[in-house]
Formats: sequence, C-alpha cells, structure tokens
Amino acid sequence: MKILFVDLEYDYGVAARGPNFIGQLGFMQAMKDLGHEVIPFYYDSYLKNGSGLQEALLKKADEINPDLITFCLFQDQFKKETLLKLKEKYTTYNWFGDDAWRFDSFTSEYANCFTYCSTSDKFSLPKYKKIGHK
Repeated sequence: MKILFVDLEYDYGVAARGPNFIGQLGFMQAMKDLGHEVIPFYYDSYLKNGSGLQEALLKKADEINPDLITFCLFQDQFKKETLLKLKEKYTTYNWFGDDAWRFDSFTSEYANCFTYCSTSDKFSLPKYKKIGHK
C-alpha cells in the first residue's frame, strides 16, 4: 500500500525541539515495518503559510496518488475544504489523540472531513456516533 504520511517533521514544527518522535518512530515506522511504501509530507515550513500548505498538499497527493493519506492533526493547519477534497479522491485517516479533553472543541469540527478516524479515548466513541461518524 502506498501511504502519504502528513505530519510535522519536528516536535511542534520547531527544529530546535528535535524530531517528532511519535510521528516518525511511532506511526511512520510502524507503517514501514508492515511493508507499506510511506511517503512523508512534512509541513513544518508551511506553518506560517496556510494557503501555500493547502495547495502543496493537494498537489503532492495528486502526484503520489496514494492508497491512503494519514494525518495526526493538532491544530487547524488544514482547511476543511482541503481535507474534504482529499476525502473525495482518496481514503483519508486521522488519529485524534487528545479526544479526552479536545473532542468538543476540535475533533467534532474535523472528524467528518476524514474517511476514517481513531481515538485514544473510548469515552469519545458515542460522541463520534452523535456527529454521524461511523
């Protein structure tokens, strides 16, 4: 499977803080270990250029034509319109790791922009159903 891995290369996008170990050694390496072709799309350099980011991600997805696009959103870097465009053409996924404290203020706004989501909070599962996400 060809996976476009969308994440920050550095911890919170700041090179001085070191690598984003959860993304690189956790998610991306696990996908590689399972035998998938993983192409990273690091967006650290776009954190202050949101419109450029939207265009760059859409272009990269069309170049790669991935079987899956994975995200680990932590803020609103990606416009809902961008995520919905990707969802129309590709299978998309996001890991919402902060649902215990951010479901109502964040996840509920973005979950339906993805084909699939996962959560680290079992108590959020009824909330996903309530917003129409299976």
